[in-house]
Amino acid sequence: MESDDPRLVNRVVRETLTDPKSEEVIVKEGERITDKMLTKIKKLKKASHPCDAVCFGRVEYLSADAEDKFFIAQANTPLNEFNELINRTYLEPAPQRFH
Repeated sequence: MESDDPRLVNRVVRETLTDPKSEEVIVKEGERITDKMLTKIKKLKKASHPCDAVCFGRVEYLSADAEDKFFIAQANTPLNEFNELINRTYLEPAPQRFH
């Protein structure tokens, strides 16, 4: 997700984020981002941050070419209270198409 995206709050990060100048750890791998942490993350000027898979309650229909860039979960995949996938094994890479 992008650094300035307010939906980062309550997301679990997949890597520890540190301030390169002060070497202060902002958020550790596996922790949820708080409002206070998000303020510091925005100052990092990093384009994006890896977070756990999440469902934002919208459906997007993708062309076959666009679909290849994503991991796809079935519509009935169980979610937790943060709309995150309960079990990452439900994620599957989009099928590869060869012409």
